[in-house]
Amino acid sequence: MVLNTRKVKVHREFRTQWLIKWKQLPTSEATWEWATDITKDYPEFNMEDKVVTEEGANVMNPLAARL
Repeated sequence: MVLNTRKVKVHREFRTQWLIKWKQLPTSEATWEWATDITKDYPEFNMEDKVVTEEGANVMNPLAARL
């Protein structure tokens, strides 16, 4: 489940990170992961299906069973 998103400047580009709440771990153990890594490692994970109501709002994906 993605709890939050952020943009991180790497060299001269901004890259997206997602705050991931991992299955069977408490929210306090959530980690920031590169969006590109998550989409590569979990191809069924699709953030385009999610609706963010406001900037910084929580985004959840119940289909990502491995997260």
